[in-house]
Amino acid sequence: MNIKENNDKKNNKKKVLEQTLPFTESIKLSHNQGNFSISFSIPNFINSSNNKYKYRLKGLENDWNLTTANTASYTIQNPGDYTFQVKGANNDNVWNSEITQLNIYVAPAPWRTWWAFTIYALLILGALYFLLNILKSKTKLKHELELEHLEIERTKEINKTKLEFFTNISHEFRTPLALILGPLQQIIEDYRGSSKIYKKLLIIENSANHLLKLINRLMDFRKFENNLYKLEAAEGNIVKFLKEIYLSFTEYAENGGYDFNFICDEDQILVYYDRYKLERVFYNLISNAFRYTPKGGKITMRVKQHKNNITISVEDTGVGIAEEYQDKIFERFFEVAVNNKPDNNYNKGTGIGLSIAKNIIELHKGDIKVTNNTNNQGSVFTVSLPLGKAHLNDTEILDDFKFSDDITQYVEQLENTEMNIEDDIDDVAEDHKSKILLVEDNKQLRKFIKGLLEKNYNIIEAENGKVAFKKAITETPDLVISDVIMPEMTGTELCSALKEELKTSHIPVILLTSRSSLIYKLDGLEKGADDYISKPFDIKEFVLRVNNVLQTRETFRKRFADNDALKPEDVLVSSFDEKLYKKAIKIVKDNIGNEQFDIPFFCSELGVSRTMLFTKIKAWSTFTPNEFIMHFRMKRAAQLLEQGKMNISQISYKVV
Repeated sequence: MNIKENNDKKNNKKKVLEQTLPFTESIKLSHNQGNFSISFSIPNFINSSNNKYKYRLKGLENDWNLTTANTASYTIQNPGDYTFQVKGANNDNVWNSEITQLNIYVAPAPWRTWWAFTIYALLILGALYFLLNILKSKTKLKHELELEHLEIERTKEINKTKLEFFTNISHEFRTPLALILGPLQQIIEDYRGSSKIYKKLLIIENSANHLLKLINRLMDFRKFENNLYKLEAAEGNIVKFLKEIYLSFTEYAENGGYDFNFICDEDQILVYYDRYKLERVFYNLISNAFRYTPKGGKITMRVKQHKNNITISVEDTGVGIAEEYQDKIFERFFEVAVNNKPDNNYNKGTGIGLSIAKNIIELHKGDIKVTNNTNNQGSVFTVSLPLGKAHLNDTEILDDFKFSDDITQYVEQLENTEMNIEDDIDDVAEDHKSKILLVEDNKQLRKFIKGLLEKNYNIIEAENGKVAFKKAITETPDLVISDVIMPEMTGTELCSALKEELKTSHIPVILLTSRSSLIYKLDGLEKGADDYISKPFDIKEFVLRVNNVLQTRETFRKRFADNDALKPEDVLVSSFDEKLYKKAIKIVKDNIGNEQFDIPFFCSELGVSRTMLFTKIKAWSTFTPNEFIMHFRMKRAAQLLEQGKMNISQISYKVV
């Protein structure tokens, strides 16, 4: 028996035969020994070439193969049990009666054994199990995503419902609130009763204004949600803009004992920004800083210019914000519990103030973030705005806007219009011109405004508030026009100083600013300013408003000669002057029948010098002090004469 393996090397039969083939009943072949040949013969040596053989391999074939050759070759591809059978015939054609056979078992290849198929089955089962798990996980994940999507949609729907509710309520509140504020402001303006009730009226007004701001904030947020809020950017000096916002909080900081600072190394940094929207951002950030910083704490506004951007930070020493909430603080309707006290939540209220701030900064293509101070005391809100205008679309830039101190816009107004501002003002003789103190640190703009006014007024110039205050004391102008942001002393500080000084408390003040915020207007008006003009201004409107302030004062002075019953608030511009005016009227009326009542006595009772008395009475009326006294005596005599109870001699004696 010869076996030919797959490597074409013939192997000795002893490898599979333990004894000679005639004495072997069965053999076992490996999977690569299925190609073999078997030789056989019969014991007939007479004419052996005529011997015949029949053989077959049961399991592979059923028919006998007839041959005279004594070798049979097979190639078995399938493993299993086979039986090789053979029989022979001699030259007389006599076949032997017994069949010689050999049982052959061909073992399967290792990858076709039962244990291989067991492994295959296990692998298939494992793969199916893994696949089922994947499908199950995928189904679970899909279900979770669907639930998450439903939750997001539910949250959106809740927020939408909440926003629609707020918006509808806002619309409903605006009309009655306007009807409350209008009469209330008129009552406050006209009220001259007890200070206790007056303070309560102010509290009501502040609360109503706060409610109005919340309503407006909700309305703006609705615009953000519907992508209706558009950027209207223009180039301007952001340092001056931020300084004015800072100044609007200084009085509050002083009252609360805060260390409130503004730090910037530059006097001018030009940035494209939307004034109205950006003002709301920093008002919100600074308000929050004061709200969550204990009295006596420190709050700092810090402005830095970098190569491609500018950063504005608002730092405080307040409660701070935990790191896990710093990414969520700008989400709408999100509040951060402070010291585990929900009633003192950070961002408490509508929960959209910082969300609106973030939206506004993103409109500017900027960034806003919050961190805690290095000592973990307080928080730092940092706003980054890009320099230049390459990041803005053409529709986001106001082409015809020029920043407030650029006088070319005013020159263009004069060149491109046919208006004649002088025609609206009567020419005044040189000696009778009103005296105006003009306070502006920008020399070019100051000279330009002087040129607008000097034909009809005598102009005194001052480059800052400190110099202006000294000139107001010595010159006693009829009107002060002052910029707000100036070195040495700001415009609001100058206004307060003038109203607190006896010699200048009657002088009306007009403040100029690049901001038009109602908040800041109220800040200026509360300090005694008579009017507030936003830069850039319309030239004709500016000149007419200056003239109107002076004409109003003159009208009140002339009315005094015809009516001594004018209310103090009709002729006065400060509470200090009001008290002095009331005291002067009382002194005169109490001494109408006093023969010793003269100017020295009047000065002594009023507590002012003769010069100051003359200045104040001329500010209140067109009279000299003697004419002022005589005016009241004549009015009193007329009243007594109308009563008919006294004759002329008695009345003359009564009123001296």
